[in-house]
This record gives sequence, C-alpha cells and structure tokens, in this order.
Amino acid sequence: MRGFLRKHYLLIIILVIGVFFRLYNLGTSNLHTDEAEVYLASQNILKSGVPKGFHRVPFYENAYLFESNTSMYEFAPTNYYKSDLVLKKGWLPYYLTAFFSLFGKNEFLLRFPFALIGVISLFFFFQLTNILFNKRTALIALFFYAISPSLLFYERMVRYYSPMILFIILSIYFYVKAFKEDNWKNYLLGAFSLVLLFYTNVLIFLSLVIVLFIFWFTKRIKINRNLIYSDLIIIALILPWILFSGFLWNIAKEPRQITAPVFQSITAGINNNGSLYFFFYLGIILLLINIIFKKKIHNKTFLWKNNSSNYLILIYLLALIIIPYLLAPSSSFEEKLFLSLIPFSLIIIAKLFDSIFKVSENNIFKYVVIILIVIISIVHIETAIGRKGHNIITLKEIINIDRNELYNDIEEVIKEQTSGNPLILTTSEQFPLMFYTDYSAQTIWPVREEFINNYDEELVIIETGFVEGTCNLFYRYVNPAVRCNNNKNYLDRINECKAFAMDETTNLYFCKKRKKFIGGGLGLFFPDFPENQPPDFIWDLEPFQVAVNVKNLGESNVDKLKIIFIQDFGGREFDTEKSEFLFNKKIAGRKKVSGEVITSEEFFDLGNVTFNHKLPLKLRYINASVKLCYPYITMLRINICNDSLNICNYDVSGGPMQINSVSYDELNFNFSIYNSAEGFLGNFENCQEDNMTKEIKVESDFFKCEKLKDEFRCQADVLKIRKDDYYLISINYDYQQEFKKGLLLRSKERNKYDYENFYKKE
Repeated sequence: MRGFLRKHYLLIIILVIGVFFRLYNLGTSNLHTDEAEVYLASQNILKSGVPKGFHRVPFYENAYLFESNTSMYEFAPTNYYKSDLVLKKGWLPYYLTAFFSLFGKNEFLLRFPFALIGVISLFFFFQLTNILFNKRTALIALFFYAISPSLLFYERMVRYYSPMILFIILSIYFYVKAFKEDNWKNYLLGAFSLVLLFYTNVLIFLSLVIVLFIFWFTKRIKINRNLIYSDLIIIALILPWILFSGFLWNIAKEPRQITAPVFQSITAGINNNGSLYFFFYLGIILLLINIIFKKKIHNKTFLWKNNSSNYLILIYLLALIIIPYLLAPSSSFEEKLFLSLIPFSLIIIAKLFDSIFKVSENNIFKYVVIILIVIISIVHIETAIGRKGHNIITLKEIINIDRNELYNDIEEVIKEQTSGNPLILTTSEQFPLMFYTDYSAQTIWPVREEFINNYDEELVIIETGFVEGTCNLFYRYVNPAVRCNNNKNYLDRINECKAFAMDETTNLYFCKKRKKFIGGGLGLFFPDFPENQPPDFIWDLEPFQVAVNVKNLGESNVDKLKIIFIQDFGGREFDTEKSEFLFNKKIAGRKKVSGEVITSEEFFDLGNVTFNHKLPLKLRYINASVKLCYPYITMLRINICNDSLNICNYDVSGGPMQINSVSYDELNFNFSIYNSAEGFLGNFENCQEDNMTKEIKVESDFFKCEKLKDEFRCQADVLKIRKDDYYLISINYDYQQEFKKGLLLRSKERNKYDYENFYKKE
C-alpha cells in the first residue's frame, strides 16, 4: 500500500483536488435557466416516457399555459431560441435528471450525477493522456483539467456538458487502445461510449465519428472483425432513435447562417484565455512543427515522438471546430458548443510543459518549472473563463456562489398581490421561476404587443436580469430596434400596473384584472335551424321535426326562454304538439377566458309539426317561423377616479339595447337608450301578442336613476362611493326576435312518383 501511495501520490493529490472542487458547495447556488429547463423537460418522462421537446412533444416557452398557435404569439411555431437540432441533441441527460429527481427536488441531488460524471472524467482523462504521450504529460494535463474554471462551471451543471466530455474521452481512449492492441473488449467499450455520446449530443457524436474515421483511414488500420462488430452495434443502437424521432428529416430544416463572432466563440470554448492562451498557441505551433517538419527536428527536447497522437490531436481540433461551425444553428453557436475542445487543448499545453522539463536534467530547473506551472495555474483560475457568455467568473466564485432567495421573495409578493393564478410574463429566467415557485411563466418578447395591452385578466410582468441582452436573444425573430430598448412590447401596459422593485435588477409589475366588458350590440342569435329540423322541403300530411340552436352573443345570462310558432307555423294549416314552449335552461353570456372569448350555444327541441291537409297544388313555398322571447340585461360599469371622487369613464356590456348621448359630470351620469339588434322590446309574459308593453328598468344599488323624457339621469349616493372603484347600473328589459326560413311544401298525391320512388326509399 505504501509503495502504491509513494508511486502515485501526485496522481492521488490531483484527483482529490479535482473531486473537492466538483463537489464542494454543489447544492448551494440556485439552478440557472438551462438547468431548470432540463428538469422541467425531464418531468414529462415520468408521465409519458419521453422528455418535452422530443417525438412530437412540444417544448416551447409558451407550452405550459397556451397552445403554440394562438393569437398571443408573434410567430408560429413559437420555438423561439431553441432549434430542432438543439432540442434533439440527446435524451440521456433528461433521463438521468428524471431518475435522480425521484429522490427529491433539490439542487444537490439534481447536480450530483453530473458532478460525479465529471469526477470519473478526471481518471480517464489521465489514462487517455498517458497512452497518447507519457505519465508526466498526463499529470500536468490532469492538474490543469482538475482546476479549469470552465470545466468546473459546466461539469457541475444539470446539462449535457459533463456526460458529453466523459463519453468523448472514453470513446477516444478505448478506440486508440483498440487500434493498438486489436482487443475486442476495447472495441466493444468504444462502441458503447459512442452510443452514449450519441444520446448525449448528436452533433458532437457526428464530429467524433468523423475524427475516428479520418484517423483510422490516415493510419491505414486494417479492417477486422472486431471493428465491423463494433460498427454494427453502434448502428443497431442508434438507428431506431433516428427513425423514431424523425431526426434526419428535421436536420434539413435547420438554419445555417452563423451570426455569432466565430473566432470569439471558439477561443472562449477552448478557454485558455489569460495566462494559458500563450502556452496554448505555442503548443499548437510545436504540434504543427512536429507533424510537418518532424524529420528535420534533431533536438530531442521539443520532438514529440508519438506521431499518431499528434495526428489525432490535430484532426480532433480541426473537426470539432469545423463541423459544428458548418452544422450548428446560429442560436446555439456559443462557447459551450466548443467545450469538447478543452481536453485536447489542455493536453497540448501539458505536452509543451513536458518538453520544457526536458530542457535540462537538472533537478533545480525542474522545480522551477513546477513552481512556474503552479503560479500560472493560480493566475489561470483567477482569470475570466471566456470572452463571451458566462464570463468574468473565477473558480472561487464558482464554488462559493451564495443561494439567491429572489425566487422565494417573488413568489411571496405574487401571492400577496394577486387573487388567483395570473398570467406571468417575464423577460428572462422563466424556467427557474417555474422550478422555485408554484407559478408558470412565459417569455414576454415573442408575445404580441396588442395581446399584452388588451389582456383583461390578472397579469404579472417580471423584468429581471440584463433586459436588453435578453431581448436580443430573439434577434432572428424580432427586430431589436422595434421590440427592445425604449420600445419594449410591455411598456404601455405597465403604466397602469403596480410596481415592486425586488432588487437592483428585478422589477415586478402587477396588472389588476380589468373590469371591462366584451361589448357588442346583440343578444340571442339564431343563424339557422339545425340540419333537417325542419328539412329543406316537406310533404303534406307528413310530420317533421323542428328544433333551434341558439347562441348568446351578449354578456347577460338567459335563464328562461319562450319560443312560439308564428305566421305559417302558427296558422290553421299546421298541427303542432304545442305552439308555445317555455324553457328554464341557462344560456350563458359571452365570457373572456385567458384572453379568448367563449360563446355558449344551446339546443332546443320543438317537437313535430304537420301540414294538416292535402295540398291542392303540386307545390308551394311557406315560412318556418318562430319567435324568441327572453329577459335580458345590459350592464353599465361606472369607474370612479383614483385621485378624486368623480366619474372617470364607463363601460357597457354586450346586449341588444345600448346607450348613447352619454354625459357625466362629477357623480352624475346621463344617457339614452337605443335598439342595436334586429329584434324589438316586448313583454315576456305576453310573448304571443302583437301589442305589448315596452318597459325598461334602470336599477342600481349605488345610483338613483329616473327617466326624464327620452333620457335616464343617474346620481350616485356619495356616502357609498369610493375612489378607485367601480359601480354597476343594470338596464333590464324583455326582448323578442323572429326568425324565418323558407321551405318547399310538396303534395304527396301530385308528386306520387317522387314520393314513392325516392323519398320513401331513403
């Protein structure tokens, strides 16, 4: 045991450092947007076996409350900043998250499997570097790997990053060993590693397959049975998913325009900025010299003898830059796309330092080099991790990020300020909001401005984070000059909303439910008789059924309805089971639900009707005529100002009787009434009579109303009225409407042939 520790003490120390940094304070910080998104998508696995975003299961920002094709959204489909290729990057991280979420919903449990995978990567990264070059290079590379701020930042996330890096390392490690030793176990393990990489990130899998193929082709490795079997295993395990998900068909639809600064993204992904950039570029130069001018290098110090490893590294770096550049959609073209470059970048830097060790066999010089590596590493971990994206963050900050209680505070304020389950629109961080609170949230930028301005239910707008930067995420879909800066699509609406400043960067706007009617000048509506009730032509002495479908296009509920037969149907030539029908069936008024207007429709059966004698003519036209009588109410909402005890404005509900000639002063409200529909005022009880009492009642608990000539005058009770409130005045009346339909009446006797040979057979 002592001999093992003495022989591998450096390796053990570095591994302990790497494990410590990957697990320390793992559950302290909040899940950020991408991590919460993975969790939310993975929960669908527990319901249907498939994560959101896969196999026709939508994963849009708006999928939690609304269908993607509603008028709420500016574009359809509303998959705004996630392309199909990105969403289909792989299933494995989602299943991993779903499994660990069964044990609890907290940050440590969800991050632990990904951090553990990062720990496993440490050991196999050492093994890979060792077989490519030597143990000293492997130890130096492992040290840089263990303290890399970029790797620590990403490998601790609930995302595909740490599995992707592990399966890259495993695939190359086992296939390099297989190409050298021709061992079937290494081919098998390499094949399984590639399959797992495919189910983690399809794009990186494709890139690595091309790397291995080019390496196999250039090194002229023989095709053998083990290689063929490993390829068949890969095909057998990934082909069903490709066909099942329709992946190949969807790739063709992906946008190809790269708009992000390419070099900036690549260098940020390599993440050797600051102190390590110089050594990385110097290492690249030495790598190229060893490949191109190897025969001319006589100095053993900077001669990298393993030519196969040199070729593999160069092929890998080129392929993992070029292929994502050509295939990745612009929406994902950022530094995390190039995380796969980090392992081999660190190997190049480590090999450069290994060459420096060879400059002298003097032990003192070696210690100087070791001290230099430590100093450079300390400087490295204190510098920014990249030039774009998650920048200006150090290793110390990564492992010591405090828990942010902002989401808990937001939830408490929403509960205090709202009465139900409001629509929540947010500039960013919608997924953490849904993870940490009981509310669903939608991204606000794709929402139509007119929807926001006209949404009458409770609305919460959360402005958080770097608003302009978040807005510009949608540069491919919205014009930032129009939708951002001082033209944000929610600016008009928040003028009437109550504002709360949660912290320096987060503001909440609470927009109360608007007490606003839908409006309109109609009551009940009867567009036509139901099909064949009655039919388009009828026979004498042949009974037929009559019914009506009635819609309520106003906003008052109709609790009782009279329907009577009039004119031809009400004449002596027609026999009916009843001529007047009273229905105590509710026909609900129009309602607005989540911005959508809901109209009710009810069916009423009027029984059978018969033309009661032989028609002397061959045919004649008649009218199927009914009258509808019902009580109705048009409501007036009087809004009192919030700064004075005066009437500020008013609103009128939908109904056949509307108001005009409106005037108001302080707390006095005057108006006249007119008929806006095609019916007429009448008396419900005397529905069948032609001369009916036409009475309108104007009532209110807060206004005293009286009729003077053609005008109603209402005066508020000052003792009952308060500022910033609303009060109702009801206009009650009975209304009647007549509906007719032309029918063709035919004689059975004079149309005997048609009746017996066509009608009766049918």
